[in-house]
Amino acid sequence: PAAAASRVRNDAREDGETMASMDRHTKCFFKKTRKGQIKKVVKEHYVRDDIACEPDGGWGEGCCIVIDTNVALHQMDFLDVAATDGVLRNMIVLQTVLEEVKHRNLSVYKRLKTMVQTGGRNVFVFANEHHADTHSNALPGESPNDRNDRCIRVAAAWFERQLQGEHTVELVTNDRECRSRALEQGLKCHTVYEWAKINLPPKYLENIAQTGEGEGAPGVDGATDGKEGFCYPAHLSAEQIQEGVRAGRLVVGTLHMARDNATEGWVVPQADLAGAKGAASKDQDTGSGSRDVLVSGRMSLNRATELDKIVVEVLPQSQWRAPKLTIADDIDDEEKEGKDAASKPPPVVDPKDLRKTGKVVGIMRRSWRPYCGSIETQQNGRDKHVLFVPVSKQFPKIRIFTRQAAELANKRILVSIDSWDETSKFPTGHYVRTLGDIGNIECESQVILIEHDVCVREFAPAVYRCLPKVGPNGEWDVPEEEAAKRVDLRGEEYRVCSIDPPGCKDIDDALHVRPLPPGPDGRQRVEVGVHIADVTHFVNADSAIDVEGKFRGTSVYLVQKRIDMLPKLLTTDLCSLRGNVDRLSFSCVWILDTQTAEILDVKFHKSVIRSVSAMSYAAAQTIIDDKNDETPLATDLRLMLSITKKLRTKRTERGALSLASPEVRFELDRETHDPINVSMYEHKETNGMVEEMMLLANMSVATKIHQHFPNCAMLRRHPAPPPANFEPLRKVVEALGFELDSVSNKSLALSLDKIVLPGNDMANKLIRIMATRSMCQASYFGSGDTSAAGDFSHYGLAAPIYTHFTSPIRRYADVVVHRLLSASIGLTELPESLRDAAGCKDVADHLNHRHRMAQFAGRASTDLHSHVFFKDRVAEEEAYVMRVRKNGVVVIIPRLGLESPVIFEASKGYQLDKDTMGLTSTSAPAIRVLDRVQVRIQVQTSVSHRSNLKLTLLEVFGGVYSSATSTGAGKSAGKGKRASDGGEDEENAAKKMKSSQAK
Repeated sequence: PAAAASRVRNDAREDGETMASMDRHTKCFFKKTRKGQIKKVVKEHYVRDDIACEPDGGWGEGCCIVIDTNVALHQMDFLDVAATDGVLRNMIVLQTVLEEVKHRNLSVYKRLKTMVQTGGRNVFVFANEHHADTHSNALPGESPNDRNDRCIRVAAAWFERQLQGEHTVELVTNDRECRSRALEQGLKCHTVYEWAKINLPPKYLENIAQTGEGEGAPGVDGATDGKEGFCYPAHLSAEQIQEGVRAGRLVVGTLHMARDNATEGWVVPQADLAGAKGAASKDQDTGSGSRDVLVSGRMSLNRATELDKIVVEVLPQSQWRAPKLTIADDIDDEEKEGKDAASKPPPVVDPKDLRKTGKVVGIMRRSWRPYCGSIETQQNGRDKHVLFVPVSKQFPKIRIFTRQAAELANKRILVSIDSWDETSKFPTGHYVRTLGDIGNIECESQVILIEHDVCVREFAPAVYRCLPKVGPNGEWDVPEEEAAKRVDLRGEEYRVCSIDPPGCKDIDDALHVRPLPPGPDGRQRVEVGVHIADVTHFVNADSAIDVEGKFRGTSVYLVQKRIDMLPKLLTTDLCSLRGNVDRLSFSCVWILDTQTAEILDVKFHKSVIRSVSAMSYAAAQTIIDDKNDETPLATDLRLMLSITKKLRTKRTERGALSLASPEVRFELDRETHDPINVSMYEHKETNGMVEEMMLLANMSVATKIHQHFPNCAMLRRHPAPPPANFEPLRKVVEALGFELDSVSNKSLALSLDKIVLPGNDMANKLIRIMATRSMCQASYFGSGDTSAAGDFSHYGLAAPIYTHFTSPIRRYADVVVHRLLSASIGLTELPESLRDAAGCKDVADHLNHRHRMAQFAGRASTDLHSHVFFKDRVAEEEAYVMRVRKNGVVVIIPRLGLESPVIFEASKGYQLDKDTMGLTSTSAPAIRVLDRVQVRIQVQTSVSHRSNLKLTLLEVFGGVYSSATSTGAGKSAGKGKRASDGGEDEENAAKKMKSSQAK
């Protein structure tokens, strides 16, 4: 009777006539704030008896299942796939489970929350902590974990009573103790594997994680590595690790694997991650810092993988090793090693090449994620335990169980790691899903996005609800009341225009210039304006669309597609500053001295603009070059070009660097999107003109927001490289007969300008590419970040302070800066979330990660299309040597803008001389950095389905060093290619990708 009285159904409360009973409980606890203060927090907890116990529309067919926390944490792939396919119905997710998952793994919580929101009737969340019959306080001496398990069993029993005669209720858990107690209470209870085997088709069993917790799961005990007695060293206990760290014997840090080797990596100490004082020098060969610890060999890595937070023991100096300076020939080198590198005697090396070496003794936090790859070819086709080979060479092979090995043989699939036991050579994982056919561009592009953590999910309905209403054909006009609040720049005297790559749709910047009457002092003046899409008018702080934009961080540009940070209605329409339509913008307007480009005044305001023309770089250049074109627009463009050249000259005099990097442009087939031509990206004067205006806006805005918000301004810095970074470049420059002065950015720029070789136009450009590789990475930071130590300068741009303001459509950092600038000029209040220095640092760290991943994804897309282009053709091209290794060289092909290794056969007998940056042999021509060579290009694919460009050396022309002897170091130099933000042309990088897409 009591249970019947408390039963709540959706139709049990009619017209609100029955008042629900409600009880109040008080929770009291103490909380430590970011500033170290201890605060007492009192929360009231209400329980009631009128909470719905079934989803809207009722339950579906079949039994209802209640999952526990461990199932949610470890079996999300299985739950997600089964729920998406509609075979998993009536899953009950308790509030207790949601809260515990959120506390233990935020990433899994977000996946679970997304599944709940999109699961419809298949997934039902029940607030058991607020229902009078299912809420339960902790018993004396009961641990939080035991209390949560008891709450789950109580809720399962309650549902069984409520749904008696209509649906069976089963508790699904892999926890042996919880399952045992549930069976004692008379509950129906199964492991995940048992329940799936009874209720689902067999193929879904392969999605179950092999954690070893579930009885009867395949592959947990059946897999062998084919190596009797294989065993990794045991990890130290938590107590031993704490004692070792305190004593200084152990180092805690993050593991970064070599990009082409799963058996060698570097540990970045935790102090450096937190921002140790002084920039650590960077090894040009390995990318490691001077304070990093080398970990070499499978046994020394001891089951650690990329980005794991690990504990290492530094070995005695007599056991230190030198990093491998060879080019990985094939993905299958991992198996060709035979014995682990740690068991071999270390080779004889120059003592100065030895690096601090350690071994992993503990893993504090795993960074496992789903991995893309393919199944290794099996000799025994009936074997259900197969090896999965990740596409990234940074990760080891993974052993999985599958009944469909034959069907997956030529597919890209997704696999997750479940565990890695001491006695297993490889980790154990499970199949998640199939991505597509190996070699297909769309499938391989999807692999790139997953591997680089790019969010590709559809925008949620809550995001779309944040968008403004538009007409049936997308019509939208600037509201009159909004226009009245802004500066109107739609008059004839403002010829606002935009200049972008051809076919660009997300136009986020526009320009204008107009001569002014002389000032009171008689100086000739000109007004120049930069107008940026006012994205924050449509994206309110902390709204659903803002949260999504922050999470994505940046738009990602692949060769053939763009993954937007914001919905397309904003990126390609309402925020795109298209020609001949009214648009909202945030403007920076300067008054400059026409003769010197000195800034006389600067103003910031929100405005309404109407662009008179949306031009491509080539179209704008044609207008400028046409001397017969005397239209007002042509006059404006020539005046702006003149002004920006003076601005660039002033920056160069301050020490701004003109660097270079190889840039590739693809021409794609309109139907198949396959590459049909590849070439170097061509820069025009208009590229530099637009870039110079964007740099001016970013520097001016940075100064403004830092003046008003000295502790929470979002800035971007580029630290000066440590002197050791320039050593490889210095050796090359000195071999050419020149000197490299890297004391400051200005002295470096002057040194680079002097390196000119008669008859070799490529030499200076190649040297600048090498200089780019010596730079540190530019990054976002909060001005209140103590690790910044007051150094806000941008080394590459010679700017004392810098930020990103000019691309809010594609960069969330710019959205933050727009809000800071708006608050700086008194238009809006600064959101509370941006006032906290610690919070600003968290956002900056997140955006730095997203920015890096977007860059890597773009480069990987370029590599993919290069492989597709050369798949069925063989070409011979002229190339230049950029780096030398023990077993080959890395060359750049100027005509194509491609960079790739050339691996030599052992019979060539080449010896590496790091002092002269060259290779010598008694049976082959000597090779040095910058030598001109002829190579043959083709594509090779390994048995593990990894493809790469295979370059074969045909001829060594040399000649660079001999021509250098007659030049001297004092010759005048040609101009550098362009200004660059720390080796990355940030204002034009995305536009180059847009250009490839448009082409």
